[in-house]
Amino acid sequence: MASTSTFRLREAARVPLFPPDDAQTYLDMSYPSASAIAGKGVHGRTLDDDIAYWDTQVAEADAELAASSKLLPSLLEETQAEIQRFLEDAQSLSLQRYALSDKLSSLLQELSSDAADRGNDEAGVERRRTVLEEMEELQRGIDQLQAGLAWVTMLENVLVLSEKVLDPAAHRPSPLAAVPHFRALDDAVYDMEATLPGGMAILDVVRDTRRATWDALKGVMADNLVKASEALRWPRKVDYPSVPPPQRRAFERAFVDLLYLQNEGEHLGIEEPGTTSWTDGRGLYPLQALVRPIELRFKYHFQGTRGTNRLDKPEWAFANLLDMLYEHRDFFEDYIKPLSARAGYDVDVQSELTLLLFPLALNLLRSRIPHLLPHPALLAHTVYQTIVFDDALRSRGFDLGATSLYKGETSEIGEWEGLAGIVLREEGWFNKWLQGERKFADGQLNGILSSSEAWAISDDTNEKEPVRATSSARQIKALVEQITDRYAPLPAATYKLPFVSTQLGLLDAYRARIAASLDAFETLSSAFVRAVPGALAGNTRGGIQADQARLTGGVHGLQRLVKAWFSAAYVRAALVGWADELLFVELSDELATTPYLSSAYRLPSVAPGQSVFDAAVAAYGALAARAEDMVVRHLSAAVEGDLKPYLTRRWDAAAPAAADAADELADDAETRALGEHAPALLAAADTWAALLAALDAIPPAPALRIYRRAATQIAHHVAQRAVFAGWSKYTAHGGDELHAAVRRLVASSGSGLRAVLDAHGHGHGHDAVDVNVNVIERPWRELQAAAALLRLPSEAGKAGSAAPMDARDAKNAKDAKDEPTFSQAMAAAWTGGAPLDRFAARVGVEMGADAMQAVLRRRVECWR
Repeated sequence: MASTSTFRLREAARVPLFPPDDAQTYLDMSYPSASAIAGKGVHGRTLDDDIAYWDTQVAEADAELAASSKLLPSLLEETQAEIQRFLEDAQSLSLQRYALSDKLSSLLQELSSDAADRGNDEAGVERRRTVLEEMEELQRGIDQLQAGLAWVTMLENVLVLSEKVLDPAAHRPSPLAAVPHFRALDDAVYDMEATLPGGMAILDVVRDTRRATWDALKGVMADNLVKASEALRWPRKVDYPSVPPPQRRAFERAFVDLLYLQNEGEHLGIEEPGTTSWTDGRGLYPLQALVRPIELRFKYHFQGTRGTNRLDKPEWAFANLLDMLYEHRDFFEDYIKPLSARAGYDVDVQSELTLLLFPLALNLLRSRIPHLLPHPALLAHTVYQTIVFDDALRSRGFDLGATSLYKGETSEIGEWEGLAGIVLREEGWFNKWLQGERKFADGQLNGILSSSEAWAISDDTNEKEPVRATSSARQIKALVEQITDRYAPLPAATYKLPFVSTQLGLLDAYRARIAASLDAFETLSSAFVRAVPGALAGNTRGGIQADQARLTGGVHGLQRLVKAWFSAAYVRAALVGWADELLFVELSDELATTPYLSSAYRLPSVAPGQSVFDAAVAAYGALAARAEDMVVRHLSAAVEGDLKPYLTRRWDAAAPAAADAADELADDAETRALGEHAPALLAAADTWAALLAALDAIPPAPALRIYRRAATQIAHHVAQRAVFAGWSKYTAHGGDELHAAVRRLVASSGSGLRAVLDAHGHGHGHDAVDVNVNVIERPWRELQAAAALLRLPSEAGKAGSAAPMDARDAKNAKDAKDEPTFSQAMAAAWTGGAPLDRFAARVGVEMGADAMQAVLRRRVECWR
């Protein structure tokens, strides 16, 4: 039965209640054991109850199934219809979604300018503004209108305050009564500056309005002062004591009111001392007003159609301003200065008036100079007159630091550059002026060098220039000093150094011209030219053969060299003097501390402590030394050439037979003493004297130096050719002739050199003559000593010739027994020591043993 129940239970528990596995599971769970099957299961039912329960459930399910099956077709139809409706709705919603998406994309394109631009670019149509852009533009317009309204409101406030300041009703009893209104205006502007951003344009507008209001108020008060000054007959010279007291009070009240207004402007920051340039025409308010009538008269005379407006006469305009300053000096010092001090402005009123007149002169120069640029001469004249005007103001005590422009300024103002500094800063003006000055200087230099009197030695001397010089040297110095005068007052070294470069160029060109003349002299006087006349090209002019010997020989050639020496020495002395002047000391320091300036202006490098002229001084010194060397060579060569026949003779001839008394009286004793070759010696002596006399233009000191050098060279030449030459052997008679020749040359030296000293007033008096004798004989001492030794007699009492002994011989040999002899000379020379000294003293020579031995060996009697 149990199995039957189980079977039935399983049948009852078949699908759809439980799947087979689940039914078995249910049974296993409800009846886990056999006892449970006999009794009650887990659910509290027996197996039969449980079967009945499930049968009931099956019946109910079948009934429900039948009912459901009956209703299922209609429900399926309804469900299908409903699903179809839902599908249609879904399709409709999908279409609506795509439409909304497209609409949304279109709206986004209209809102986005980038998208609209791309769309329009792709479509090739003109871009249309988006709604958002239109809304933003409208909003900006609203903001601008609101800002404009605010600006207009603020401007209205500022303009209303400005009108109150300028309202004539607010100027009673004085325009100073309007100052409180201006303070309100200034406060309004200050509040706007503190509130609004700094870059807003309205701030510039209100600041300009404030400034214009201030200038208008100042103009009203300036008009009052100008009107009051008419009673003083301003701008003519003022006789203030003769003005009636009411008019004087009106003038003083208007003057002081303007100063109070200026003080208020400085307190409010409208006027700040030291913030403007001295060329702007700013200064004391009342003086600005008083300058207005002066400006009208100045423009009438010098910037109009009057005959006084001449481009070549800028000095007329400057003189007018200087006269104006001079005429009103007393009035300003006696009355205007106290009025200014009473209002708190203790300034130099004369300098203040000068400061306010500068714009008149500057405007005149700026209007004229552009027309003068094509005319270098007029431009240079105008700039020079401007410099002269600046110098005149400085000499009258103009002090820029004592003006109101620098009131309270603690920093160093520096040196006033003058109107010339302002004018020369204009682009191209300074270079044009410099070019004009250089062209003028070059023209002057060419004119100086091409003049027929260029190398003539001038006789004009004075305390500043006691030395004579050539005309060209004096003119070159004057030209350089003229250029210095033009640029010395310029304000900065950068303006002065180009002119220094011009001056050095002129000096170098002049030096080169002198050097070229010396080169030509050396070329024409060379041995080649003397041997082959006409060998050099250029020695003829116009088919006329030039006499080269005349050009370079004798006194004429010496004078050419002396002129070159004079020119070089004179310019060198001038350069040394310029180097010590303050102007060039300052410029040299500037070049030493700023080395790049030397290369920038083509100037020589200057070390600390040196001068910019040092190189030129050295160059001219070398040129003068070269000219002096050539003078010495010219002197010695001329004399040596004339001496050649005399020095190549024989000196060992025996003394001639004694002539009778009548013949001796008839013959010239000096000529007879010189021997048969006397004409050659006399010619050389005369040439020597004439050449020395030709040095009379040279000052004594260099003339004596040249003489010493030339005489030493000639004496050395005579000693080498006549005494120590290989062929020269002497007898006592030959020594006498040599002694006479030397004495003749010394005498010629004395006559020529005394002519030089007499020309300068140094050859008069016994003392002067003694000094000259000592100076004259010094270069010949060694040759005189050699001649004295060579003329010694072989034995005492036997002279070499009938030539008389000179004063020195008579002094050293009082009688024949004491006369020194050649034998004694040899003994002393080869013994040396004290015997040599005693013998040299007896003969009157100063010579060592070796030198004396060398001379004595030239005597034929010398066996050593």
